[in-house]
Amino acid sequence: MKNRGCYIDEVTTVDSTWTYEQTSAKLAEWFPQVFGYIRQHKLDCQISGRGNILPWWRLLSKSGFSLSVVEAMYPTGADLLQNKGRDKAGVGDSQLWFGTYYLLHTSIMTLM
Repeated sequence: MKNRGCYIDEVTTVDSTWTYEQTSAKLAEWFPQVFGYIRQHKLDCQISGRGNILPWWRLLSKSGFSLSVVEAMYPTGADLLQNKGRDKAGVGDSQLWFGTYYLLHTSIMTLM
């Protein structure tokens, strides 16, 4: 995962006051290869069947071997802290999971 730019091993900080836009900017800073790929393939602009603009990335929660989409439609810094894994672990000892709306939607439609 590290070779693909999907993993960072340096300690980072998350600010609970970050907005969705600030959180997205920070993720793009941490994972430039991933965000570059997403933009190159135009996966960063998702529109629903009703014409509503959708968030193009979603925060996921991991429980055992399962990942589920967090309820927060536009995750903030507070959402990252709440879903980082073990409650008492610092951010440096935690894992955050993300998915693009496109891939999540495609996976769900494949299961139906």
